[in-house]
Amino acid sequence: MASINYIANSTQLNKELQTILGDVVDAVCNTLLRDFQQHLNATIYAAPEGKEYKRFKENGGFYSGWKIKEHQRSAISGYIKSLAFDGGALKAPSYDNHLAHGGTTGGDLRGYMANILNDIQSNDIYSYAGGAKYLSDGTNSEGYWTSYLRDIDKKVESWLDAEFKKHGIVRG
Repeated sequence: MASINYIANSTQLNKELQTILGDVVDAVCNTLLRDFQQHLNATIYAAPEGKEYKRFKENGGFYSGWKIKEHQRSAISGYIKSLAFDGGALKAPSYDNHLAHGGTTGGDLRGYMANILNDIQSNDIYSYAGGAKYLSDGTNSEGYWTSYLRDIDKKVESWLDAEFKKHGIVRG
């Protein structure tokens, strides 16, 4: 457990607290990303892999599009972060990868994949047979995003408590 040493002035106290807060935010963000990827395994990647395509997962697949994004336009920029999707991180559709990620002749839908895979109609139109059709299998009527957000507040609160506790800070 980390500890705060003798504090001589408010400047030193601020520096110690900023370091702790930065460590906590980074750790919670890493936990959030890992937890979200597990959720993707249970939803998007739950169906068996289709015969006509290969899943790329973290090597240019849907996993690759999800990152923790740091927001720079704030006085406290290092502490404001979000889980964000970047379709440009996915492999571009080509005939070599059977026009993965919603590719059609002359089309590239990578930037829309987060929405496509969350919506039953779009998912049905753009998914490969046996691929990401988790919405239409009858067991799940809501998208991966909606189902993930259902308990997110409780999870984040728990993760924050655990990380602050590592620094000797607990709620009263």
